[in-house]
Amino acid sequence: MMKGKGQRLLRNLLGGCLAAVMCALIITLLHSLSGGTPTSRAVMVIQPERITWIGSDNLVDALLAQHFSQRIRRTDLKSAVLSVDFAIPQEAVDIEPMYEDVLKLIKLSFNQARNVDRLLIRFVEPAAGNGPHAEVRERLLLAADIRRTDSWLADAEAVEVTDLLAEESWSHRLRISFTALGAQRFGRSHGL
Repeated sequence: MMKGKGQRLLRNLLGGCLAAVMCALIITLLHSLSGGTPTSRAVMVIQPERITWIGSDNLVDALLAQHFSQRIRRTDLKSAVLSVDFAIPQEAVDIEPMYEDVLKLIKLSFNQARNVDRLLIRFVEPAAGNGPHAEVRERLLLAADIRRTDSWLADAEAVEVTDLLAEESWSHRLRISFTALGAQRFGRSHGL
């Protein structure tokens, strides 16, 4: 009597396993017949968000995503005016990384974001001390003022391939101003 129940249980268990394997094979077969492959339907679970509006809730994320070569010292966003201050080490004498950062900010502010109308960029030399008046002693090296209404911004392709160091006209378009210290350190022979 026990032997019959045991065989029936074993037969039912094997039948269930066989049914599960058949279902798995049918699902796999149907998927391959539909033309889908794992790579053709791969979707990122977490996709980076394209910034179209910069606000206080995503300003830091938007700037961090740009991977600037210079350290950001201060940012501010008020009434469609984005202000970014970069800290330039005292030993820095190459202006090219700064211009690359300017281009990254232009692309973010005017090609991606729709709510920035003016971009103010300053490159400052941090104060040597860490005292309470250290911010007062930081020295401005150069500044740029770019506006959405600037006609040259309409040609996004030209902005993409721009070499700011090669053409002096870009210093006027970007409204770049050097302080005496900035002109001495970087010189006017760098395209400005």
